[in-house]
Amino acid sequence: MYLSTIVVSEYAVGDNPDNLLSLNAFRLLEFDYEDAKFAGQFLATLRNLGKFGDFGERKVVINDIKLFSQIHNRAIDAFVTKDRKSMTKMMEPLSDSHNLNFEFIDLSIPLNDRLGRLF
Repeated sequence: MYLSTIVVSEYAVGDNPDNLLSLNAFRLLEFDYEDAKFAGQFLATLRNLGKFGDFGERKVVINDIKLFSQIHNRAIDAFVTKDRKSMTKMMEPLSDSHNLNFEFIDLSIPLNDRLGRLF
């Protein structure tokens, strides 16, 4: 499973990210130049669709858009989160305009309900 450095920075606000990496279940995924290019394109699309307001002179790309750009750029097959708003506000419009093709796994739904019995 991949763990984006973007998520590591958010996790570090409340806990030591070394705890995640000590599980040896994650492959660290750094945000790079190609990811950044897609993130800019994605934000421009969402702004054109009226999904985001004007930030003035400062161009702010929120982390969810950066994560979607990493997933798209690297052909990762799923995004796991509890944030349902990101799906309707960002992922669905980007799926239409940029052919995003990954599964959105909502952690507010128990995995057994979502994926069926695991064992």
